[in-house]
Amino acid sequence: MNPIVTIRWDVDEVAAALGISREHVNEMFNDGRQVSWLLNRRLARVLNMHLVPTDGGGVKLVGRKGDTWILRCITDDAKFVPSSMLGTGRHFDAMGFDAHLANLTGFIVADLKSFPAVPCWNVSSLTIANWYEAKLLSETKAGIKRFPLLSLLEKL
Repeated sequence: MNPIVTIRWDVDEVAAALGISREHVNEMFNDGRQVSWLLNRRLARVLNMHLVPTDGGGVKLVGRKGDTWILRCITDDAKFVPSSMLGTGRHFDAMGFDAHLANLTGFIVADLKSFPAVPCWNVSSLTIANWYEAKLLSETKAGIKRFPLLSLLEKL
């Protein structure tokens, strides 16, 4: 499948606007934790969606028809579990993962390693569930390394 959109950034403009070096811009845009806030807002504008806060403190993108999407950034890998299941002291819960998928249309997956031209795909929750059932995603974080994920996206 082709990306639904490629978000392009001008590294020099971003560096000048933030008052940081090009190197720091590249570092920031290769860390999904740092850039997801900006990317969510760019995607909302470009895809004509709006942002709605989630219970976990994040946001979801909502389309005109009420379709709901969560951004997942590919760095070395991408994880599809809710953020409440990631981090120290948190654990994967299969029923919670299923409920998470049931409440979403899907995910917008952005390949940050392609910065400054970041391709983004939409992947349905059903597709993620199928990948999980087929054991294409890890059992504990529903995650996948970058190159296998890009290969799956190509096949959609």
